[in-house]
Amino acid sequence: MIKPVCKLPILYIEDNGGRYSHLALFSEVCPQLVVGKVVGSGHFPTLEVPDQVNAMIQRFIAVYVKL
Repeated sequence: MIKPVCKLPILYIEDNGGRYSHLALFSEVCPQLVVGKVVGSGHFPTLEVPDQVNAMIQRFIAVYVKL
């Protein structure tokens, strides 16, 4: 087991093409990791489904960022 080292909330948005990160390890070192997955996109979700990506980012900010 790896000791958690990251204390910040992190949003990882995965495209529909597959995983490029080791999410189990990522969430082990960063237990507050939030994972979102877009639907109907390839490798460029910000260009192909920007409404989904923007909604995930806005929700993440609303829930996890304290201003």
